[in-house]
Amino acid sequence: QFENGVQRAMCFFRGRPYTFKDTPECRKAILLREMLSCQVKQGSMERLVGPNIHRQLEKFTMCNYGSCNDEPDICENGILSTPEYVPCPNRGMCTEEGRGCNNITVNGVTLSMSQTRVFKLAYLDNKEIADRLFLSVETVRTHMRDIQDKTGMNGKLEMVHWATIKGII
Repeated sequence: QFENGVQRAMCFFRGRPYTFKDTPECRKAILLREMLSCQVKQGSMERLVGPNIHRQLEKFTMCNYGSCNDEPDICENGILSTPEYVPCPNRGMCTEEGRGCNNITVNGVTLSMSQTRVFKLAYLDNKEIADRLFLSVETVRTHMRDIQDKTGMNGKLEMVHWATIKGII
């Protein structure tokens, strides 16, 4: 949601949507504990939005739990899920990418930023990926092989299927 040109977080609690400002404090407290437990992410949030802790928390929420999928970020018992990859429009341009947010994690393994860029284009042939990313075809092949080795995925078709389900492509 945008408010006066600023992107704002929305939360759902017990089936009801809330602006982040109106999100129940019990949910904000869970997110705040997570943000404060990771100095790198909190520092990134401060660099992105300034010293206001409430704005930092909202930005942290958008960068780490803003993928709008069917999986709850906080379960009914108040347990927070693992931060997720958020397909943000600022990917590739954000100064805090990979520090304030997560790169793609598959089967518990996080891809590097270079692997992530290649992974997001897996639906293309290697030559097209190379041309788009200004890489050699051999570098693309190496990234694809490394992604498969790291994740246990069996080829591009499985990568594309998984990335489509997760809203990455």
